[in-house]
Amino acid sequence: MKRTLLSLCLLFACWPAAAVAVAARDGGKKEGQRPDLSGTWTLDRAASEFGGARSIWKNDTTLVITHRDPELRVTRTLTLGDGRQETKELVYYTDGRKETNPTAFGAGRFETQTKWEGGKVVTYASYGPPSGRFAGDWSDATFKWRLSDDGRTLTQTILSSMRPSVGVSSVADTVNTEVKLVYRRVG
Repeated sequence: MKRTLLSLCLLFACWPAAAVAVAARDGGKKEGQRPDLSGTWTLDRAASEFGGARSIWKNDTTLVITHRDPELRVTRTLTLGDGRQETKELVYYTDGRKETNPTAFGAGRFETQTKWEGGKVVTYASYGPPSGRFAGDWSDATFKWRLSDDGRTLTQTILSSMRPSVGVSSVADTVNTEVKLVYRRVG
């Protein structure tokens, strides 16, 4: 009787810890639910693939994400090579309505549209020609966010196509880039 009682006590004492471990392993999601991307994330440069992209992606980056579906709010802070920090606030809506967000580089803005595709958040963007040093270029980009099964790694894949709008004679003038940014949960 004592042994059975002790076994039951241990079972009930360990059950909450086991439930937390399973929830962490599953990224906090239940069957059929979409993942919650909320948290504080830092860029793991060693695990990321920059695909020849601009050096700004290679800076130390911290994301603070507040995800209350359909709103996905991202505060991105880049620590630049000279120690300065640049922070931008981005807001996406996973129900397919359009958003206007700041560009990754410079002071411009662009229109995006975001939706769920399976367990990934996917944002489509098309912008250009922007003013300034990239004047005349058009770009399309697809941003895909995926949370790992254990909820500790957030991967953003960026597929972009940039094409000059002046003097384009063929599709061969288009430059395609793929970047994979891997973030680790720190909070």
